Amino acid sequence: ELLYENDQAIGVRTGDRGIDKNGNPKSNYDLGVDIHAKVTVLGEGPRGSLSKGLINRHDLMKDKNPQVWAIGVKELWQMPRGSVKAGYVAHTMGFPLGHDIFGGAFIYGMKNDILDIGLVVGLDYKDPSIDPHHELQLLKTHPWVRSLIQDGKMISYGAKSLPEGGYYSLPKLTVNGAILIGDSAGFMNGQRLKGIHLAMKSGMEAAETILSALQKNDFSDSLLSDFQRRIDNSWIKEELYKVRNFHQAFDKGLIAGMINAGLGLITGGRGWGVFDRLNSKHGHEHLHR
Repeated sequence: ELLYENDQAIGVRTGDRGIDKNGNPKSNYDLGVDIHAKVTVLGEGPRGSLSKGLINRHDLMKDKNPQVWAIGVKELWQMPRGSVKAGYVAHTMGFPLGHDIFGGAFIYGMKNDILDIGLVVGLDYKDPSIDPHHELQLLKTHPWVRSLIQDGKMISYGAKSLPEGGYYSLPKLTVNGAILIGDSAGFMNGQRLKGIHLAMKSGMEAAETILSALQKNDFSDSLLSDFQRRIDNSWIKEELYKVRNFHQAFDKGLIAGMINAGLGLITGGRGWGVFDRLNSKHGHEHLHR
């Protein structure tokens, strides 16, 4: 949990270790420790527990679009020697998700004849029975995809959640004594499905902000909010602003989403080519029970 002194974040308390399934201490029980810091930087991935608590406590999403989420599931396939071109990239839309579910497949050729096959599924779908892992298995039944992995062996698999909301779903990034960076803040380009470079850059800008705070011995929100200015003056805003309305139109289906994406490319990211900001709603609000 986050530690506070009055309204100032002053660090974190780590979890207790050596707890059984009933919450009772075991023989190797180890009490969590308090770690104090002048500035606590939260970079714990999408929807981290500490970030969620910080955002809710300080109402950092006020006047923002709600964050929406996707999950990416993938498998690594070891293919016969010489059969995979390293650097090969393919993206698909449609099958198996159809026109009503946001998402698509990615197929990457890696070194050592490894093929990376995955599927991103938006969690703002209408059907509560959708299972992203099952959809990935359906993807592999497509004749083209099946031909790619023929004679291969699946050697690894994984999954990752993704913050898809975009620029207008970024929370206020600072409070007294704390800063949000990376996926915890929502720094991801949903159109390109890339966020590592944004996470790194946001961490660099946070470091510069903290250096200034240390030099002035001032860790208040009024000084740390310079982090937002640094973000706005960096290429992070330039990149995210161009795709600020990418995800929202997919609420109306694949065709509408692609039309909006195309218009955004030629109008600097305007929704439907006209509107500066398209609103969105929480993913669970799309569910048909």
